[in-house]
Amino acid sequence: MTTPSAPPANPCAKHPKVMTYLRCASCGIPICPDCLVQTPVGQKCRACGLQNHSPLFTLSPTQAVLAALAGLGLGVVAGIGLLLMGGMLFFGIFLALAYGRFAGSVILAAGGRKMGLPLEIVAGASLIVGGLLPIAAASGIFWLLLGGAARAVPAPGVLTLLASHVVTLILLVVVAAAAISRIRYAWSLWNF
Repeated sequence: MTTPSAPPANPCAKHPKVMTYLRCASCGIPICPDCLVQTPVGQKCRACGLQNHSPLFTLSPTQAVLAALAGLGLGVVAGIGLLLMGGMLFFGIFLALAYGRFAGSVILAAGGRKMGLPLEIVAGASLIVGGLLPIAAASGIFWLLLGGAARAVPAPGVLTLLASHVVTLILLVVVAAAAISRIRYAWSLWNF
C-alpha cells in the first residue's frame, strides 16, 4: 500500500525565497506566515483579509452626507436637551447613553447601514458640531462674534462662558461616544 504524497511547497507570492504550504482561503495564492491575516474563516492574504474593499465598509459620498445631516440634526436636539437638563450629571449620563445609542442607530440607517471608521468619524463629528451650536448660542459666543461686541468682552470671557457649560459638554461627548459604539458594534445587533 502506498501513502499519498503531500502537495509540493510553493514560493510565497510576496516572499519568493520562502517555501510554504499555506494558501489564502479566498483567492488561493501561496502565503507565508509573515503575510497571512488570521480571520474567522481561515488564513488569508493581506488584500483579502483586511476587507477594505468590502461593500459593507464602503461609504459613498451621498451616504456620508445623509449620515452627517442626520448627525447634525440629532446633535442640535441633543445640545438643546442637555442645556435644558442643566447640571444633572448623574441622571444625564444615563439619558446621554440612551440617546447616543438611538442617534447611532439613526445615523447608521441614514448612512445605508455601512460600518467602519469613516461612518464613525462622520457620526462623532456631526453630533459634536450639532450639539455645540445650541451650547454656543446659549453661551453668547455668537453674540460676541457678531459686530463690535467682540471688543466688549475679552477672549478669556469666551472661555468663561463655555466653562459654565462643562457638564453639558461632557454629556455631549458621552452622546457621541455612545453613537460611535452603536455603529461599531452594529454587526452584533442586526435587529435595530
